[in-house]
Amino acid sequence: GSKAAGGILSFVSNGSGCDEIHTFTYENAANYGGSVANGQATYTLAFASAPNIAAQLLVVAGGGAGGVQGVSGNWAGGGGAGGVIYYGSETASLGNYVPHGASYNLSVTTYEVKVGTGGVNKNNGVNSSFGTALTAIGGGGGGGNDPREGQNGGSGGGGCARGGGTGTAQQGNNGSSVNNVAAAGGGGGAGAAAANLTVAYTPGNGGAGITLSISGSSTGYAGGGASGAVNGDSNFNVTGKMATATHGGGSTGNPGVNGTGGGGSGASGTAYPSQAGGSGIVIVRFPYTP
Repeated sequence: GSKAAGGILSFVSNGSGCDEIHTFTYENAANYGGSVANGQATYTLAFASAPNIAAQLLVVAGGGAGGVQGVSGNWAGGGGAGGVIYYGSETASLGNYVPHGASYNLSVTTYEVKVGTGGVNKNNGVNSSFGTALTAIGGGGGGGNDPREGQNGGSGGGGCARGGGTGTAQQGNNGSSVNNVAAAGGGGGAGAAAANLTVAYTPGNGGAGITLSISGSSTGYAGGGASGAVNGDSNFNVTGKMATATHGGGSTGNPGVNGTGGGGSGASGTAYPSQAGGSGIVIVRFPYTP
């Protein structure tokens, strides 16, 4: 049987044997021993005895929502990605993200695990945590009609003709700052900040996230959300320039992907409202021993 109990249990080959993986999500928490309150799913990872195992560990917070309809009906900034805490040896597709260590030592019998949901209606995402020592910070909401600034978070939200939010050190990057021109920026991602904008009517792409295979398959996490579409006509229809996002971030008109901590896209006038950030995730992986 498995060495531990809690979350969604799976096994994957590691080349010389097998790894045991415990995945904790916000969705369907009650089906896997969790409970939901105040925007967090809470679980327990339990061992029969102190494990003293060197584990791979990923903690991703919920992504921030895109900004609400901008000033005078213009487009709004994208939400920042949820903060990332990663312990492991994968380094090929991390952008400027630096892992917190090559492994995390599991030394006690019980760990409380919390997974945050994504933000809605311009609000920040909700934190995720593992044990008492590790907390990933929810992504910052995008700027729109109020406030126009992107909010601080795991990664910062994109500004709407104002500054972008600041990302959390060792967890994410800044959202796009827009220097008092008619534009809205993308949210920051775990792997890259969103590019600052200085030219009016420029779409704000989300900052890149990271790609990891800790789950057993290659998956993108913590991409920043895109801005809304640059207005195409006087009715604010989405016929203008669209903005892009990757690694679970929402491209124009789309929410962040649940289970990735991606930021949601900003509003596009009256065509699309603010899009929600994606929920976070916690994954614990270690060698299986029968």
